[in-house]
Amino acid sequence: MPKKTFARLPRERRDEILNKALHVFLEHSYAISVTELLKALDLPAGTFYRYFHDKDDLMIEVLAHPLRDKEAYDSFVSKPIEESDELQRSRNLFFHTIPPEMMQRYYFGENKDRLITEYRRELTKLKYEGVLRDDIDIELVAYMYATTLFNFEMYCRETGFGDDLDLKWDMKKYFYFSFFKYGIMKEDE
Repeated sequence: MPKKTFARLPRERRDEILNKALHVFLEHSYAISVTELLKALDLPAGTFYRYFHDKDDLMIEVLAHPLRDKEAYDSFVSKPIEESDELQRSRNLFFHTIPPEMMQRYYFGENKDRLITEYRRELTKLKYEGVLRDDIDIELVAYMYATTLFNFEMYCRETGFGDDLDLKWDMKKYFYFSFFKYGIMKEDE
């Protein structure tokens, strides 16, 4: 998690730093050194460490950024984002390059609670709209959404599907999202 000093920045400045960091990570990969990263971000070391604990902290925040800041994520369960969304595609490309231990930190570390909260909020909304099956345990499904994407990512890497990002997205869209959506929604939905 970034430090409180980062959270207190104006949204525009946070977005600027995170979007720039995404592009730097995409261009240089996760393996970029902190020195090169700071130079590419045009950020003094003191400022960087006032905002983040380390490069990994920034990387986790870059991955979490679209989840919190895009309105489309308010309907992630009922209408998953299309891969044609450029920011989503860039994020997925970046995600593909990070080591499994960082993916694990993203899904099971401090970000897990943020993910669960996002999914819980939408599932609760769907329940009140009357489209969620009555027997659905919102807490369990929110947890499953937040953590099983790690298994999907690992499956794709281990089977070689992870190298074909279009196929991977189709698998996620037509199997993973549909599996959850049709498993928790009422039949007429």
